[in-house]
Amino acid sequence: MSKPYDALDTLPDLDAGVFARKLSRALADTALAVVSQDGKAKKGKVIVELDIARMSESGNQVMVAHKLSYSRPTRRGKSSEDDTTETPMYVAGDGALTLLPFKQDDLFKTAAGRAEDASA
Repeated sequence: MSKPYDALDTLPDLDAGVFARKLSRALADTALAVVSQDGKAKKGKVIVELDIARMSESGNQVMVAHKLSYSRPTRRGKSSEDDTTETPMYVAGDGALTLLPFKQDDLFKTAAGRAEDASA
């Protein structure tokens, strides 16, 4: 029995791992800004937004647009930042997202070679 899909396994694949590092930095900067303010009224916010669109009418590849937005309190207000990037990904039968397809054809056999092997 295979293990169920875990979305956290996909996070390091987004933008070749850069998205996960940006998210870590946004969380750390926002948390630090919140505890650095006087009083407890000032809050920070980190938002991760994923838009998934099919790349073609056939096949199992999608484009995942990942947007990271965050705002952190400052002495006189707040500072905010938005960052959006995209990553093409494959979708497995269970819905898992990966950078590489789950099944690959033999790239070294021609179409005729595969037909000959099937008849043998």
